[in-house]
Amino acid sequence: MHQLIKILEIKPCGCDAEGKIDVLLIDAGIQIECDYQASDEHIKSLFPLGSVQQADISLWLDTIKLTDKREFTLQPTVIGKYTGVFNKEEDDFFGIDSVISILATNEFNDYQEPAVVGQWVEAKGSFYIDWLDS
Repeated sequence: MHQLIKILEIKPCGCDAEGKIDVLLIDAGIQIECDYQASDEHIKSLFPLGSVQQADISLWLDTIKLTDKREFTLQPTVIGKYTGVFNKEEDDFFGIDSVISILATNEFNDYQEPAVVGQWVEAKGSFYIDWLDS
């Protein structure tokens, strides 16, 4: 989902194809680490250090399941209310309303819905950042 972020640090993996970016989710006041896939030069041109901009933050999940927990969190797991399946660029994503609203990939769950809309879920995975073409 689209988030207003501030770029805090870019951490290339050394292979010039991927790495991590530390961002501040401005509206939530929370710092998270996101994965990226692109050349280091391209990422630094899209996400200059210290810049404030909109970006697409999603969750590449490992698992998503029902939970008895009832507190919205983003780290170390995303806990929130399940909001359904959403189609984005011809792919289906699970929606989770937590500290922020986020879409999660679903390839590790065989595309089966993990819950009924409104139920609490816990998702584990990695945040992913993608630049928005404005």
